[in-house]
Amino acid sequence: MQKLISKYALAAHLAILAVAPQFFSLGAVLCLSALALCWLIFEPSRLGEESLYAARKRVASAIISDPVFWLTTSIFVFRAISYFNTGVAMSYDAESGNWALSQPLLPYLPASASNCASAELSASAALVVVLQGCRNAMGRMARGAFMILFSAFSGVGALVYCILCSSHSQMALTLAACSFSNPQFLGVYHAMGLFCAIAAFSNVLRYGWYSSILFIIFGVSCNAAALFVFAPESVIFVFAAACSALILYTIVWHYIVENPAQGLMAFIGTVFFLALAVVLVVIALPDTFISTKLAPFLGEEKFLPENFHALYAKLSDASLAIWKKCPWLGSGLGTFPDAMKFVSSPEFWEIVPANQLSPTSLHWKVLAERGAIGAFLIVSLLSLMLFTFLKRWVGAIKTFPQPSAMAGLFLLVAAAVDSLYGVSMLSAGTTVAFLSMLAISASSFSKVKNNVR
Repeated sequence: MQKLISKYALAAHLAILAVAPQFFSLGAVLCLSALALCWLIFEPSRLGEESLYAARKRVASAIISDPVFWLTTSIFVFRAISYFNTGVAMSYDAESGNWALSQPLLPYLPASASNCASAELSASAALVVVLQGCRNAMGRMARGAFMILFSAFSGVGALVYCILCSSHSQMALTLAACSFSNPQFLGVYHAMGLFCAIAAFSNVLRYGWYSSILFIIFGVSCNAAALFVFAPESVIFVFAAACSALILYTIVWHYIVENPAQGLMAFIGTVFFLALAVVLVVIALPDTFISTKLAPFLGEEKFLPENFHALYAKLSDASLAIWKKCPWLGSGLGTFPDAMKFVSSPEFWEIVPANQLSPTSLHWKVLAERGAIGAFLIVSLLSLMLFTFLKRWVGAIKTFPQPSAMAGLFLLVAAAVDSLYGVSMLSAGTTVAFLSMLAISASSFSKVKNNVR
C-alpha cells in the first residue's frame, strides 16, 4: 500500500478524504479537505507529455468552469449557515403553558438543532474537493488507485465494526439491529465500498495490477460482510441484486473484450472474495442473528416490518405538514423528531414509536428539514452529475463500456430504490461515497487525453 500511496499521492489524499466524513470529526475533515485541495491544484495528474504548469492551468480552468464546483460550494455555504445558526429545540412557554420549538439565532436563514449539522458540513466540505478531483484532476491510473484505496479504507471500517459486533459492543449491536425508527443504515455506506471494490477488481485484471489484489480481497470481503450485518433484509436484497448484476457484467465484459481467461479469473475471484465475507459474518455474528437475517430470503418472513406501510403513510403526512409550515428552508437539520410532535394526532402515536428520528423516505426527509431551497440544491447537484454520466454513457454504449464505468449505473439504480424506503443516502459518508462513485464512473468513459468534465 505504501508504494501505491506514494506513486498516486493525489488519489490517496482524495480516497482518505472520501472516507473521512464517515469516521472523523468536522475539524479533521476540514483539515483533510484543505490538504487534498492543495494536492489537487498543485499536483494534478498529467496527460501524456504535459508539463506540471500546463496541468495546473488545465485543472484550475476546468474547476472554475465546472458548474458542479459552484453548486457544491453553494451547498457548503448553506450547510455552514445551518451549522452556526443552531438552537432549534423543544422549549416550554411558562406564560401560555405550552411547548414550542425555539427559534434559531437567525430565524430567516438555514438552521439546525444543536449538534446536528457537523456531519452535513463535513460531507459538503469533502464533496467540494473530492468531486473536482474525480471529474477534473485524475487520469486513468489515478482513478484506478482511488477506487482500490477507497474500497480498502472503507473495508478497514467495516472490519472494525464487525469486530465490535462480535465483541458485543452496544453501539455496534444497535447499528446491527437496523431499526426503521432511524432508517440511516451503516450497511448502505459499505455497499458503496463493495461496488467500488468490484470495479477496482476489474481494473486490476485489465491492467495487471496484481500487487493490489490483497486490497481488493479486503475491500470486497469486509464491505460485503458489513452490508449483511448492518443493513435490514430489504436493503440487503436491493444492493445484493445490483451488485450481482455488476459482477455478471464484469465477468462477461472480461470474457468478451479481454479474453476468456480473464473472465474465468473474474468469476473465481468474486466467488472467493464473497466466500471470505461469509466466513467473516459467521465469525462476527451468532447463529440466531444470521438465521433471522436469512429468514426473508428463505420465504419465512417478510422483508419489511409488518406495519411498515402504515408507518410510512403517517410519517409522510407529518413530513408534509412540517414542510407546509416552513416551505422554503424547512424546520432545520435534525429537527424532525421534535417538529413532528406539533403536527401529530393521538392516532399518529398508535403507529409511530416515540423514538422515531426520521421519515422513512428520502424526499420527505429533505423537504421537511431542508425545505424547497435545500431540495433544489440537492436535486440540481444530482441532476448535473447524472447529466454528465448519462451523456457519456450514451456516447459509449456501442463500445461495450468497461465495468468501472458502468458501476455507477448499477449503483444508481440500487440507491434510487433504497431512497424510497430509507434515508441512508443522506448520511455524511454515504453521500460522499455515492457521488464520488458516480463521478469516477462518468470519468471512466473518457480516455485520458479527454479527461475533462
